[in-house]
Amino acid sequence: MRISSNQINTAGLQEILRKQSEVRETQLQISTQRRFLTPADDPVAATSALNIETEISLTEQFNRNGIFAENNNELEESILTGVTENLFRVRDLMISLGNGIYGQEELQGLKAEVVERLDAIAGLANSQSSNGEYVFSGFQSDTKPYVKDASGNYIYQGDNGQRQLKVSSGTSVAISDSGQKVFGSSFTGNKTFSTSANAANTGSGSITVGSYQGASQFLAEPYQINFTAANTYEVVGVNSGTTIVPATAFSPGDNISFLGVSVEVNGTPAAGDSFNVAPSQRQDIFTTLQNVITMVDNFTGTPASRAQFETELDSQLANFDNAFDTIDLVRADVGSRLNAIETATFSNESLVLNFKTTLSKIQDLDMVEAASRLSRQTTTLEAAQASFVRVQNLSIFNFLR
Repeated sequence: MRISSNQINTAGLQEILRKQSEVRETQLQISTQRRFLTPADDPVAATSALNIETEISLTEQFNRNGIFAENNNELEESILTGVTENLFRVRDLMISLGNGIYGQEELQGLKAEVVERLDAIAGLANSQSSNGEYVFSGFQSDTKPYVKDASGNYIYQGDNGQRQLKVSSGTSVAISDSGQKVFGSSFTGNKTFSTSANAANTGSGSITVGSYQGASQFLAEPYQINFTAANTYEVVGVNSGTTIVPATAFSPGDNISFLGVSVEVNGTPAAGDSFNVAPSQRQDIFTTLQNVITMVDNFTGTPASRAQFETELDSQLANFDNAFDTIDLVRADVGSRLNAIETATFSNESLVLNFKTTLSKIQDLDMVEAASRLSRQTTTLEAAQASFVRVQNLSIFNFLR
C-alpha cells in the first residue's frame, strides 16, 4: 500500500487542527472558568445548572420583594406612630377640658389646636410611598384616600383591599392596609353600645359610657331612658315601643341596669329629659375629632350645657380609646409582617448560598487541572507541528540531489 505525500500532509494537518481546537477549548474554559462551554459539552450538567440558576434568580427576586415590603411596612409604622402622637395630644386636651375651668377664649384656642391635629392626621392618612402610591387606599393605590366634601367631612375614596407581595416561595406579606381598616373601623362607646343625652334636655343630668354584661355583645334595638320626673325614670325600646323598665325611683348617681346594660346618670335630670343607649357603630377617627370640635362650639356654660358637655366628653374619650386599640392592632400586624420578612430574607439568603455552592460544583472549572491540561496540550501541539515540518521534508527528491 502506497501512502502519497498528499495523504501524509492532510493527516498531519488534521491532527494539528485537532490539537489546536483542544488548546483553544481549554483556553476558553480557563478564561470563563467554566467546565463546559455549551450544553452539548455536558447536557445533564447544563440542564441542572440552568434549573439552579432559575432558582437563584427567583429567590433573589423574593429578596428584592422583601426589601420593598420592608420599606412599605416601616413607612406605615412611622405614619401610625405620627397618628398616635397626634391623637394622644388631642386626648390630653380633652382630659383638660374635664376640669371645667376653661372660658370661651381658652376653649376656642384649644379648638384651634384640635383643628390643626385633625388636618395633620388627614395628611398622614394621605401619605404616599417613595414610588408615589398612596399607603392607605387599598388596591386603589393611585387614588387619594381621604378628601373633604362640601360640608368639610373627610370621605374615604379607596377600597378595603390589602396589597400582598411574595417574599419567599411559601410566604406572602401585606405591604399596605386600607384606610377603612386603620381609620374607620373603630366602634363607638364601649364597643357594644354608646350613650348620649337628648339635645333638648334642660336638667343637669349626664350619663356615663356604661358597660355591658349581656350574654352576647349586641343590643336588639336602641333604648331611651326617659325621666318622667326628676326622681323617676323608665326605659323604652325606641323601635318596638316596649317598656323595658317601668317607672322606677331615681337618685343622682344611681346605676340603671336593663338587658345587660349598666349606666349611671349623675346630676339632676329635669322632668322630660331623656338619654339614649344605642348599639355601637363603626366611626372613623375624623368624625370623632370633628365631634370634639362641635362639642366645644356648642358649649355655653349653663348647667344643662355643662351636662351635655360632660356626657359628650366621656363618649368621645371612649371613642378615642377605641381608635387607639384599632391602631395598636394594626401596628402589631405591621410588626408581625416585619418579623416574617426578616425570617424569609434570612432563609432566602441561605438558599441562595446553597444554590450557588451546588452550581459551582456543577459548572466551575478545576483551574489546577485545566492549567496542567493546557500545558500538556500545548506541548503535544508543538510536537505535532514540529513533526509535520519534518515529515514535509521527507521526499525522494531530497535523496537524489
